[in-house]
Amino acid sequence: MKKVDIEKIIDNKLDNKFKSMLADVSYRIECLYESKVNAINGIASKVMSRDLNIASHQLDGFLLTDNSPTAGYVAWTDCNIVYKGVNYAIQNGNTNLAYTYWKFSATDKTLFTSSATKPILTDDDVLVFTNDGGIHQTSIGTGKMVSGATILSNSLTGNEIADDAIGTLQLAAGSVDSSILGAGAVILGKIATGAVTGTTIAGDAITNDKIASGAVDATSLGASAVTAAALATGAVTNTKILAGAVDATALGALAVTTAKLAASAVDSTKIAANAVTATALATGAVTNTKILAGAVDATAIGTGAVTSGKILAGAVDVTALGPLAVTTAKLAASAVDSTKIATGAVTANALLAGAVTTVALGANAVTTAKLATGAVDSTILGTGSVIAVKIGAGAVATDKLNTAMHMMF
Repeated sequence: MKKVDIEKIIDNKLDNKFKSMLADVSYRIECLYESKVNAINGIASKVMSRDLNIASHQLDGFLLTDNSPTAGYVAWTDCNIVYKGVNYAIQNGNTNLAYTYWKFSATDKTLFTSSATKPILTDDDVLVFTNDGGIHQTSIGTGKMVSGATILSNSLTGNEIADDAIGTLQLAAGSVDSSILGAGAVILGKIATGAVTGTTIAGDAITNDKIASGAVDATSLGASAVTAAALATGAVTNTKILAGAVDATALGALAVTTAKLAASAVDSTKIAANAVTATALATGAVTNTKILAGAVDATAIGTGAVTSGKILAGAVDVTALGPLAVTTAKLAASAVDSTKIATGAVTANALLAGAVTTVALGANAVTTAKLATGAVDSTILGTGSVIAVKIGAGAVATDKLNTAMHMMF
């Protein structure tokens, strides 16, 4: 700390001391002067406060100035505390705090002490004044009006407070809580419009009987507030459902019955792959117009599903038959005529032994190329069937002749 600062502190301290001493001297001179004048005039001298040796605090020769040295402060000068016959000249000072008091137990009894909160005082101590925003209220001495600030905390009970003494102006904001209110004290007329908010309503406090008919509208309902349990049977009608609101997740299993479907409502886009099984189709339900061209392939037809009654006359053509699809069992009697057989189609290994009978051969059907070597023997030739034009030159040897003539070779 600089020397100049130390000197300033000392000067200020001495200044306060000398001011207090001068004030005390001034007060004492005034008292002596008054006593002297009274003695000259034969008037009995007054008893001064310092002449009393009583266990009561006296404030003598004082000046308290409001809003000094600035607004909100109270200044004091020439104050003397007389207690038990001893006068204590108080140093001048000021404060913006609420409570100013003198403590007998203080080391320096020439000082007032100030605090923002109520002090704890003994019988030897005294509250001098209170400061209410720069306005003082003297507390020391009798006959003074008592400031509320001087009342001991928690010292007032219900017995000290008159009936109807506490009005709206006396209540601090938020001072009336649930512990203050009696049962049933808050009636309808006591509740201001809009006073009951979400935070003031206890959980489950609003029951059915508390809600007026029609009071809960769309704005009152939170998102997803209406659950299945809250809906009465049949409560959700067509007019209550938004267009497109019922999607696949909203429908229960088997909820969509035949009666629920509009005519032609189920098109190909509504049917999942393999969703329509045989048990789902009514008898005769699938007509030609219901089947898309090429929609029925081999995988769509069950084993043995296509019976003769299911096939339209002429519907099975060459393109419909697979390789070796037509077996003997598939051919009706006389079904294969000459128009059905391609040239050279019937080979020897394709014919069953004895399968080609006379009735199966057409006129001139067996040509020379069709006959195997030695195939036409005597059992095949009919009587008179070998005429001269059928015999080649030199074809008939003598051993072939059966005549009544002798031949010499």
